[in-house]
Amino acid sequence: MPTSRAVMERDRQPHVDLAPPNAPVVRIVNLMPRETVQFIYEAACARAPMFRASGVVASAGTAGVQSRIAPEHRTSLVLLDFPEVFPWFLALVRRLLPLACRLLVLPPFYPVDTEIQLTAHGEGGFFKQHSDNGTYRLHRRAVSYVYYFGHPSYTFTGGELVFYGPSPWVYHLGQSIIAPKWNSIVFFPSGMSHEVWPVSAPGDFRLGRFTLNGWMSR
Repeated sequence: MPTSRAVMERDRQPHVDLAPPNAPVVRIVNLMPRETVQFIYEAACARAPMFRASGVVASAGTAGVQSRIAPEHRTSLVLLDFPEVFPWFLALVRRLLPLACRLLVLPPFYPVDTEIQLTAHGEGGFFKQHSDNGTYRLHRRAVSYVYYFGHPSYTFTGGELVFYGPSPWVYHLGQSIIAPKWNSIVFFPSGMSHEVWPVSAPGDFRLGRFTLNGWMSR
């Protein structure tokens, strides 16, 4: 039987956590050392003036993906340029993709494109039900990911990631709820219908729900 010290050391290491067990996701907890998470968080906060209002897809044609602000459907802030973090984090996500595909019962693939953004949800922030590949321009998105970080105290509430519809494990899934967990990453099929429930957070930008999130395309 492992000692309590061995259990503590194991719990600090990255490991897969399929919780709740019927959710259409793969969740890896304790993804990175605390010092690395703190670096991401402080770098994100330092770029607070560069965040802009998040949009939703308005059109996706030959000119590329065009978005529009739709506060009735989505309220959050997004950062699209984060050179301190994006390049090496994308490499990490790509290394984890084979594991995610295997556990999601998806055919393995090499991503021809990997997208990323940093999203911040403050008081009242939400994103209504949608899928990540619902237009022709986006149909190659196969696996989505959400990495949770932020202030170590994690004082906000809400912000759950909620899935609707079938999964490889459950024919009629109904509703499956994944609570934000600090320093964890969630992978799920991009076609799954999902939403972000409203966040309740102090007025301080630094205390909201922060994620690195994006999509890997076939």
